[in-house]
Amino acid sequence: MIKMRPMLMLLLILSLAACNQVAPPTASPVTPPAVATATSEPAATRTSEPTTAPTATPAPTETPTVEPTARPTLDPAALDKSTRNIKQKNLPTCVVDGVTLRIDLYRLPEVKGPTPTIIYIHGGAWMNGSKKGGYGLSVMPQLVVRGYSFIAITYRLAPEAKFPAMIEDIKCNIRFLRAHAAEYNLDPTRFGILGNSAGGHLAALAAVTDERAGFDGAGGYAEQSSRVQVAVDMYGPTDLTAPEITEKPEFKRMIQQVFGLTDSTSDLLWRASPLFQVTPDDPPTLIVHGEQDTTVPLQQSQRFYDQLKAAGVPTELILVKNAAHGLVPEGGELSPSIDEVNRRIADFFDRYLRLNR
Repeated sequence: MIKMRPMLMLLLILSLAACNQVAPPTASPVTPPAVATATSEPAATRTSEPTTAPTATPAPTETPTVEPTARPTLDPAALDKSTRNIKQKNLPTCVVDGVTLRIDLYRLPEVKGPTPTIIYIHGGAWMNGSKKGGYGLSVMPQLVVRGYSFIAITYRLAPEAKFPAMIEDIKCNIRFLRAHAAEYNLDPTRFGILGNSAGGHLAALAAVTDERAGFDGAGGYAEQSSRVQVAVDMYGPTDLTAPEITEKPEFKRMIQQVFGLTDSTSDLLWRASPLFQVTPDDPPTLIVHGEQDTTVPLQQSQRFYDQLKAAGVPTELILVKNAAHGLVPEGGELSPSIDEVNRRIADFFDRYLRLNR
């Protein structure tokens, strides 16, 4: 017994130390304002996968370009399963103007039956980016472990392609997935869309437009609908006619490359602005924006939120304190945290797509 006492003493000390550990506090979510609007960010153009496209503007957890300070803490097991075990890469979808669009499909192997589906659109100022990168991929593990199929898509990029090529490709991908829902084990009645930056703009535009907008004419599968049942727009521009957008030097340079325009008064910019396309039958929409974003000013999301609210569309706005564009930290700790933002995005999809729960 005398020889055992040191061992018992050591175990007792370790046990007391473990009991005294304090879990780190969880960041409190920011309460959305009574009135707020959304913004979307320009999406890439060119085709983010058939050919090697330039890397999108860095976002918090973008792949392959990652902002280390903004990387969320993810469940390693979920991330491993999502990326290694169930990723089907470069599946062909539509052929538009000789360009084959492609998708990556993520789904856990144990998930059975037609699944609710999230279609992800990367950012990159309509000119850069890849389905292998962008903020949306940090949300993917949170979604696939809940039983979703997560599909990252490509679309043609500027300057080779001019708007509306980008939104036409988004809608063609959606129609293709509906036409092949049985083949890919998808539920065609439960499609959500998620985009960041330029991809946020395209996600919002896809959500608020139907075939009457004239964006459904390319790539085939015309018998299928391109509508989605829920949308998440992350810090993308929604009013491309607003002075805070049109007077930015970078936009003035971009307008010719992306839209083929020489001025900012064209009706095409009005058609490309989700803010002006809102109608009461639009799907529930979540908007996320950093309070310190100077690339896409916060008022873009604020007005979009207001417009959706006025039309009676279910909508929420998450404002992230100390977050610049891409939810990159600026001036302090993010609140809500990246993990909390991602959880709230997944919860929003659950609310409207997990009809069997």
